[in-house]
Amino acid sequence: MADKEEARLPPRVARGLRPPELESSCARLRVPQAAAEAIRKLLLTLEVELTVFCLWTAQKTDGAKEGSALDIDEDLVAGAAVSAKYDDGNWCDAVVVDVDPFSGTAKITWEYDGTTSDIDLQDLKLKPSEEVLAIFGPLRQRKMAAVKVMAAAEERCPGLWTSELLEAMDELRGSVGEDASVDVQVQPLSPDSGLRLPGSLQKGFKVSARRAEAAAGCFMHVLSSSALFVVGSREQRTRG
Repeated sequence: MADKEEARLPPRVARGLRPPELESSCARLRVPQAAAEAIRKLLLTLEVELTVFCLWTAQKTDGAKEGSALDIDEDLVAGAAVSAKYDDGNWCDAVVVDVDPFSGTAKITWEYDGTTSDIDLQDLKLKPSEEVLAIFGPLRQRKMAAVKVMAAAEERCPGLWTSELLEAMDELRGSVGEDASVDVQVQPLSPDSGLRLPGSLQKGFKVSARRAEAAAGCFMHVLSSSALFVVGSREQRTRG
């Protein structure tokens, strides 16, 4: 039987681990579960558009719980995202519908095909609150992709990155040893920032940004009308 987890993911997106030797050649971005599905859909076009390749990497946390360690009242509530053990032994994504503490089972809906099953609590794992997306490709393209993924996550989870711009920059900076010829610069868009971008909150800003990109040779993207991210060499970012 085919692995349902892999079959559920979009083309060219798979779960896996990053070999250590590739650390300096990839961008990594944390994605909250609330935004994961929107990001998966975005990757369908983003990978082709920017010539990048993406891998979802399992995010293990100290607080991960499974089986008897699960708290029926706090962890296994309706709507909780879990991994459940299928009949063939594979662990697949599912959502809790209801829990029967007396029988020690939970009714779940498989994300794979929408069917429901009653599963023993010992065969359930609470999914982490976030996953990590690894983006491989040319330096400039993978940083552009990371900014677009960040913007999509921000749209689903307002304030996720724009409320912590320093943390956002750390997330985009890349691994130690990465080529620094292309980097990301962020500029807050606020009355106190000193930055004046006419029409930055209007539809016309996209046209202006595309013209500025073409003139400077850089990539620009606004997150939630709160911050401007610029990708390019130092010279390109200065011109932009």
